[in-house]
Amino acid sequence: MVGLVPRPSVTRRRGFRRGHQLVADARAGCSEWFHRSGAVTVLLSGIVAYRGLSKHYQKLFNLPVRGTVLRTSRNQSIVDRCTLGLSILGTTIWGCGDLLFKAACK
Repeated sequence: MVGLVPRPSVTRRRGFRRGHQLVADARAGCSEWFHRSGAVTVLLSGIVAYRGLSKHYQKLFNLPVRGTVLRTSRNQSIVDRCTLGLSILGTTIWGCGDLLFKAACK
């Protein structure tokens, strides 16, 4: 029973190895983790998009109070465009990452 509990140092080393799987995939020539990074990218871009939409909705809901439509700031427009680009890139990597990885490694 005592031998079944992993030591903390072993657990930390395993987490460290998992964190660098993209680099390891590139060195090994396999795409085991690359296309999964697309899912993480889509998730993060979804969070940023949700925050951007909440700002737009706040401006929309303040319309009856202010009487005018508030314009979106230039920085928010840039963030919205980058979020769209990241979600498209993440979706492409998520769906076709193994093919992209094989094409890039040739």
